[in-house]
Amino acid sequence: MEAIERIDRFLKVMAQLHAVIKRENELLAAHKTRGLAAIVDEKKKLSGVYEQHIKALQEKGALDGVDEGVRQRLRERIDGFAELLDENRIRVQATLAASRRMFEIIAESVKEYSASNSGYGETGTIGGSTAKAYRPALSVGVNQEL
Repeated sequence: MEAIERIDRFLKVMAQLHAVIKRENELLAAHKTRGLAAIVDEKKKLSGVYEQHIKALQEKGALDGVDEGVRQRLRERIDGFAELLDENRIRVQATLAASRRMFEIIAESVKEYSASNSGYGETGTIGGSTAKAYRPALSVGVNQEL
């Protein structure tokens, strides 16, 4: 395969992956989870193809005969793509951290709720006494603190 043809195929894959990652970033920024599973699957698939193309372009002699102008444009496109990848990494990490924090809050609330319901009561009975006051179900509020 000729070097220019390799570059062209690589750029097409990079453009497809760019579109998928950009869409993922938009969904993450809007805190929308619907559709993320399909996007992640597509991103995995395209990432594998992208990696194969990168390896092929890094082989010795893969870019022989390609003028410096084309090489420079290729570097610029790769640099621009790297910026998008950095944004994606930050958004994914932030979303994961927020999810972890939410689960920690829920787990802490459940522990506190359960702890106040266990042990012996004033009459020496275990928490299952029928003479208990009404206690509403556990409610967890989530705010911008996450």
